[in-house]
Amino acid sequence: STHHADIQIDGPIPFQTAEDIMESIDILKDSQSKINIRLLEEKLMELNGVARAEVFSDLRDQLFVRIEQVVPLLRLFDTDTSYYLCREGTGVALSPYHTAKVPVVSGKNLSGMHKALHQLFLLIREDEVLKSGIDAAWIDEDGELTLYSAWGCDHVIRFGTMEDGKEKLDKLKVFYKEIVSTGRRTAFDQLDLRFEGQVVMKK
Repeated sequence: STHHADIQIDGPIPFQTAEDIMESIDILKDSQSKINIRLLEEKLMELNGVARAEVFSDLRDQLFVRIEQVVPLLRLFDTDTSYYLCREGTGVALSPYHTAKVPVVSGKNLSGMHKALHQLFLLIREDEVLKSGIDAAWIDEDGELTLYSAWGCDHVIRFGTMEDGKEKLDKLKVFYKEIVSTGRRTAFDQLDLRFEGQVVMKK
């Protein structure tokens, strides 16, 4: 027999189901065991994709489990593995149930770049112009970033290193706004942000 638990799971994509949780947490399977709520919360926090877990019980020993799942920010293809980087900045294994529609970043040894990628893509994903414009990125061996945009027309953005990332994104946003308002979107195949104070257009 198992404990009766009311399990509520929130989040944009499912990493865990109520069945998964009942199956993977031993304490919940044994109705004889006295539940240690703090221990149970710790075990829930160890499950993939769980950002926050809260457990409480009522006077009749009915258990209430509230789980908030992570929000994927981007998907990393790192050498031969693939996983999400979430809004909290940590790496999370893919969900068995659903694939998030987020930008894809490819390269080698990306785990050392989590912090810089997290900061950069938070800025991109929180801006309507940039969010609709950038859907993939590649990082080469020198840590130089190339952004890919399917926005209006396919083009490549030579970003350089992630140093001064905010300034480069601001520059790109101003450029996009001006290009959109004049309807000159297809006049370039490549943008280069590596030079201070300017955006270089290349055919």
